[in-house]
Amino acid sequence: MINTLSYTRMENCLTGDYLGAFRDTVGKVFYVPKDSLSESLIYDFSLQTGDTVNYYHEDFGFGANQAVIQGTDTWLVNGVNRRVLCLDASTWIEGIGCDRGFLVSHSYNVSNYSPLLYCMSVNDTIHYGYSASSSGSNVSCDFFIGLNELEKQSVEVFPNPVNYEFYFNLSGQIDAVVLTSLDGKSFVMEYSRNDSEYTVNVQGLAAGTYTLTIRSEEILYNSQVIVNGG
Repeated sequence: MINTLSYTRMENCLTGDYLGAFRDTVGKVFYVPKDSLSESLIYDFSLQTGDTVNYYHEDFGFGANQAVIQGTDTWLVNGVNRRVLCLDASTWIEGIGCDRGFLVSHSYNVSNYSPLLYCMSVNDTIHYGYSASSSGSNVSCDFFIGLNELEKQSVEVFPNPVNYEFYFNLSGQIDAVVLTSLDGKSFVMEYSRNDSEYTVNVQGLAAGTYTLTIRSEEILYNSQVIVNGG
């Protein structure tokens, strides 16, 4: 309870540290940061195309982020119709949040980098899964869970070590390309396709050894990639 209103407490899932609290009203979501008693708007799904909204961003606070709604839509996400607002560089999905992350900005930064919400689940129920494929379709979160049930194969990567980009050949559409560092950090990579050849750009990744994971239908492809950090 904050100022007689009921909120949902948010914690760091690794440390248990208190991060803040949010409450969901009809069409609007408000957030109270830690060490504060004042709430700010983070989502407003009652907006229409052309409306302007000032909203809270974790790094800059309320009012530092202003967005114009470019369009509205309805998506069928895991069997549920959800209202969607299209912003300049991201999407707000009712009942889920922003496809860039719950409290982050909708826009890219000066390095043209933006985080990505890959998967959202509540208990054992998957609410949202992202596909990095050109189809734009949603995939389930079992890209990261339940991998023992998938057929596993190796894939050849060239060049390896890599300075800027590497290639691999696979027939058919893939769901996502992920590089995981030795310390367990995973990076969902952008890629392009020309027939059966896929190109993955690694510029910006720190030098080191990464595990490459590629999901294609019910097959999980693995390899090891050495990034020179060039």
